[in-house]
Amino acid sequence: MILFVCIIIQIINFISNNIYIHLYDFNINKYKMRSFYHSINKNMKKLFLSSLCFMVSLTTVAQTWNFGFGGGYLHNHFSMKRYKSTGNSGFKVEAVADYKLSSGFVFSSGLGFSQKGGTIEGYKIGGANDVRKVEAFPMNYLTVPLVAGYNVQLGKFSILPQIGVYAGIGVGGKGHVEGNDGWGKHYRERMNLFNTPQVTPYCQFNRYDYGATVAVNIDYSMFRLKAYYEHSLHEMNSLWGDPRHRSVGVSVLFMLK
Repeated sequence: MILFVCIIIQIINFISNNIYIHLYDFNINKYKMRSFYHSINKNMKKLFLSSLCFMVSLTTVAQTWNFGFGGGYLHNHFSMKRYKSTGNSGFKVEAVADYKLSSGFVFSSGLGFSQKGGTIEGYKIGGANDVRKVEAFPMNYLTVPLVAGYNVQLGKFSILPQIGVYAGIGVGGKGHVEGNDGWGKHYRERMNLFNTPQVTPYCQFNRYDYGATVAVNIDYSMFRLKAYYEHSLHEMNSLWGDPRHRSVGVSVLFMLK
């Protein structure tokens, strides 16, 4: 802030000096012309140096990078408009990057691999072949979060609450569909969970996902305990009750200070 004020002062000083030269004598002789350009060069140098110091202070003092990796337990279920859903247990591994400002605010991103999914149960799900049950597990995703938080130091511990968004793409997953066929005979078939170019008799899930996320991190030395919740905003299958992911998890990360 101080450097920013200095820059403004230099600009005002530069303008006032040159206005004064013009008002002093409109018919500038060669000597005054040289003085005029000297004044311009002198003030522009001051302005450039002040700006340079300001940018350097932002890039070298005001923030710190921190990286880490780890994983842990994840539980996921579907939020649905109709039909019944039960959850499944999976896991999540991730690499994170923190960008910490001197004010205490922290911006984080990274890359994660999540195993989500759940089970859908009902009568004639989607109205096709009397489908009674859809086992959509595991659904494997690559996810990228973008979150912001504020770091609170408590002795040897620090607490970092975070809030933000995430985006994900399904990279694989196979499940089962079961029910009764037109002759009343029970069947159970395996299917690819995400939409593919292959022809299938069942409506598959959209592989793209996005939503909101909140987390609380507790740091001690080079270790981080992370508890989080992910709330999907994207409906994955309009035919099967518009399911959306709801995930909670706990991870342990090793931070590279």
